Amino acid sequence: MLIYLRCTVPVTLTIYGSGYDSQWFFVVAIRDRSESKNSEHHSIEEEYDRRAALFENSHDPIVEYEFDGETAIIKAVNGAFEDVFGYSAEEVVDRAADDVLVPTEKYAEYRSFLQKLLQHERVEAEVRRQTITGPREFLFRGIRFEADDSSLGGYAIYMDITERKERERKQREAKEHFEKIFEHANDAIVIFDPSRDTFKECNVQACDLLGYSREEFLDLAPSDVYSYDPPRFLELVDEVLDEGTGWSDEFGCSTSTGGILPTEISASRIEIDGRPHVLALVRDISDRIEHEREIRQRSTAMDATTDGMAILDADGKYVYVNRAHAEMYGYADPAELVGESWQQLYDGAEIQRIETDIEPIIKRRGRWRGEATGQHRDGSTFPQELVLTELEDNGWVYAVRDITDRKIIERKLEILNEASRELVTAETTGTITRRSLEAVDRVLGFDISCVRLFDSETNTLEPIAMTPGAEALIDSCPAFDLEATLAGHAYRRGETVSTEVDEDGSRSNGTYRASLHLSLGEYGTLTIFSRANIRFEELDIHRAELLAAAIRAALERDEREKVLRRNERELRQQRDQLDTLNQINSLIEELIHRLVGATTREEINQIICDRLVASDFYESAWVGTTDVASENITPQTGAGVDDGYLEALATMPLSYIENGIVARAFQTGEFQVLRQYQVTNPGLNETIEDGTLPPEEVEAVAAIPLKYDERIYGVLVVNATCEDAFSRTAQTGFEVLGDTIGFAIYAVLNRDLLLSDSVVELEFEVTDPRCVPVLFSQRLGCRCQLKQTAPLGDGKFLSYLRLEGASADDALEVAESTDLVESGRIVSEHDSEILLELIQAESVAQTLMEVGASVRTVVADDGEGRLVAEAPQTANVREIVETFRVIHPESNLLAKREVDHPVKTVAEFRDDLEDRLTDKQIAAIESAYASGYFDWPRKNTATELAATLGISAPTLHQHLRHAERKLLETFINGV
Repeated sequence: MLIYLRCTVPVTLTIYGSGYDSQWFFVVAIRDRSESKNSEHHSIEEEYDRRAALFENSHDPIVEYEFDGETAIIKAVNGAFEDVFGYSAEEVVDRAADDVLVPTEKYAEYRSFLQKLLQHERVEAEVRRQTITGPREFLFRGIRFEADDSSLGGYAIYMDITERKERERKQREAKEHFEKIFEHANDAIVIFDPSRDTFKECNVQACDLLGYSREEFLDLAPSDVYSYDPPRFLELVDEVLDEGTGWSDEFGCSTSTGGILPTEISASRIEIDGRPHVLALVRDISDRIEHEREIRQRSTAMDATTDGMAILDADGKYVYVNRAHAEMYGYADPAELVGESWQQLYDGAEIQRIETDIEPIIKRRGRWRGEATGQHRDGSTFPQELVLTELEDNGWVYAVRDITDRKIIERKLEILNEASRELVTAETTGTITRRSLEAVDRVLGFDISCVRLFDSETNTLEPIAMTPGAEALIDSCPAFDLEATLAGHAYRRGETVSTEVDEDGSRSNGTYRASLHLSLGEYGTLTIFSRANIRFEELDIHRAELLAAAIRAALERDEREKVLRRNERELRQQRDQLDTLNQINSLIEELIHRLVGATTREEINQIICDRLVASDFYESAWVGTTDVASENITPQTGAGVDDGYLEALATMPLSYIENGIVARAFQTGEFQVLRQYQVTNPGLNETIEDGTLPPEEVEAVAAIPLKYDERIYGVLVVNATCEDAFSRTAQTGFEVLGDTIGFAIYAVLNRDLLLSDSVVELEFEVTDPRCVPVLFSQRLGCRCQLKQTAPLGDGKFLSYLRLEGASADDALEVAESTDLVESGRIVSEHDSEILLELIQAESVAQTLMEVGASVRTVVADDGEGRLVAEAPQTANVREIVETFRVIHPESNLLAKREVDHPVKTVAEFRDDLEDRLTDKQIAAIESAYASGYFDWPRKNTATELAATLGISAPTLHQHLRHAERKLLETFINGV
């Protein structure tokens, strides 16, 4: 039996083709490959084993995958994959690689890799893949192979380069950062090779610092640049090469111009091409050296000043203290305070005040000035004037002055004021004289004094009130002869007499050495004695004279009011408040009406004072002025006050008068009032002349600024004892009165200027750029003339400047760049002449007009100006000059001339105008006026008027324009 078995034998087929006679023939050769196949299979198995060993033992993650169409399915992963990616084999096998490993933003890139693998291309690239902890960077290599079952597969091998990429990124950023620093640093940076003495690199700042181009700089040798001090340069280089870094202060560098530039050098060692180099940062310290020099100069000045000066850092610690500051607080050496806190110089309450109330003001305004209480090292306190200024680094400049002496003076002046008020309330001669002696002890500190009143019957000075010490001294002389004594001399002459010996020339016990005798006017004298070791200081004499003036005023008032006192007190109780206010308002209205007829400033002041004192409400009134630079007042006139009192006021500081309300009225321009309530308590054995006890009374003093348009011409000071004399309603009336007086003074000053036949002409040289014509001529190098200034209201002024030799654009640029001008525009431009219109917030013409002067011309060439002003003969020229210098400190009065200033009559004005107008222009403007052309609404049109005159409408308009312009020129400029 034959059995045929079909089996598969591996063979090799070789087919050859050829053509013959239009036909193709194939020859097939078959070779058995069974043995060859077995050998090949064995080789494949060995190759597979090698792959498996590499797959498992590789330190890089490997993924074996199989293609399913165009999708790579993960078939296996090695251990390194699990370690790096964090996924286990069970989590990823049989899943698409792009679902597990590929971030969404890298999906397109991944698809392109697959296409290359399917086309038998090898893929190698840097990729980002998703791990369990987040994306990481890998070097990816993709390999494709064909499996035994003809399926396609491959390997994806990943090398983790995340850390390397991070290092590369940091190195790249560091390099970019270095390049930016190198190119854009404020300081000069150079790199040089010290062994070859050559520059390797430099930045632009280094070239600019020394004045070279880059090519010139790199051709230089470092030893040439630092040739000012070669040993020091070599020492710095050795330090950098040995220790890696080095620094040097005030190192001189040679510049391209041959000069030596002081610099600060900070250097480090770096390696370039295996050779040590020096990288040096070079900083110009010229400004710092100059600043340190200025600081040394300021420190010298601060050390020399008698005021305490110190500098605090941002933490409130002393970094500088001058000797005066240390000694003021009881420290012998300023070094004892350096590094210490300012708080140890104040008690807790003052520290809290400074931190709570003062520091916020310094933060907001940058500066605070006021009074505080300091604490000495021994714990005692003293009053001080303190000025604190904030520095840019949040530190403070700390200036302090011990005002103990000033406070003593102020207290004595307060006591003097209190004594004066007590004297005002005294209603009998006995009370006045007794309180006078008490005041001498309290105000001056002298307990030996007496008051002597003149007895007209005996023609002698009789002691009326004496202290116990004075009684023991003058018991032997109950009366003093007017001719033989110093007190008599003071009475007769009306002046103060002082001596250092007893008035009778004897020194029986040597106890008393100095005496002071002060006139009480027609009433008598006040005499004060001192002990052996005390002299009368000038300030004591001034205070005594003020006290004597107060005593004199009290005696005068007492004499004047003895008869009326009882009736006034009863009447005061019956007056109705409304009636009082009506009377005060009526008085003020009457004063305002009377001011209209006043022709001089002195007449205005006298009218006010006389009428106020003549009323039932006010006891005294006086008017005072002060100039721009003075700290004292100049009394002009008064009523109800003694002349000596006004003279004494002229010697006092402004801040001391009437407890400072007069100074505040000048400073603020506002109504000020001071009220004090008093009760007179007579002794048990003393009887009041009217038989009653005085009730509680009020003494009120008001200071009313006399102002017009922000200028204060003086202050009216009024004293009253009426409760309602300065009520809120009355205050409003006084404010109106003050403004009215100010306007009246302003009107008188300007009326004098307008009506004077001759005037004082003042010519000033001005170089101050705050003067607008000077500013424009300086900036533009041209000639500038002020043509006209007019007020616009709201404190603004309209000015017109004529500029010769400047362009319109340049003129507008100057107008926009200065804070003196709010806006500007070109009105006209012809050839090289420009008419410029400006709106300004200030006007020197307005300011001078307020003091009775007017500006005639202002012309400036290349920053040097001439201003000519006119004032009446009666004007206060000194006040005008000082007012002008306050506005423009950089100015000089060149000339003061008297010139004729004739006043034109109406007829002369008309004649001048007719001389300037043609007949046709006169006919045109007179016809237009008569026919109602200028009325509104118009009664006659230009066409109708032209027809009447027999001319065309354009010709009529031309005649009218010329006539109007000449009319305005004649009226405004007087030409």
